Amino acid sequence: MATLSQSTLSGVNNIPDFIPQGTRMLFCQSNPPSGWTRVVGDYDDRALRVVTGSGGGLGGQISFTSAFNNRGVPLPYHGHNINDPGHKHSLINVRGTSGNTSVGGQGQPIAGENVDMTTSTTGISIVPEGTQNAQMDFRVRYVDVIICEKL
Repeated sequence: MATLSQSTLSGVNNIPDFIPQGTRMLFCQSNPPSGWTRVVGDYDDRALRVVTGSGGGLGGQISFTSAFNNRGVPLPYHGHNINDPGHKHSLINVRGTSGNTSVGGQGQPIAGENVDMTTSTTGISIVPEGTQNAQMDFRVRYVDVIICEKL
């Protein structure tokens, strides 16, 4: 049996035999190394996904480049409703005589007379117009690799 330790490879007569035929690996280079061939098929412009189940599957509908391009996100015409049912403020009727004041006391009104405390609304309204186009840049950094199979 072949073994590989920190600095010694033993039990292997030829280093290319250490990796079994048919093994697929990723290489970060333009061309396959000697003894390997490039795997072709529907692998171009895809991302890698780590799974705990069976590997080797393909999925998805959108290419890596298309999914991670600088793109606008349309925000269609829309409005925001504000509900102001109205409100009122209360006022304490303060009365007093000769410097002596009390709430609801005796004497002439000092404050609170002829004050209209009816319900009022703010009259706030938001009127949106047109659309917006938010830009998001998804052009993530990447490394191109090739899939090769051991001959």
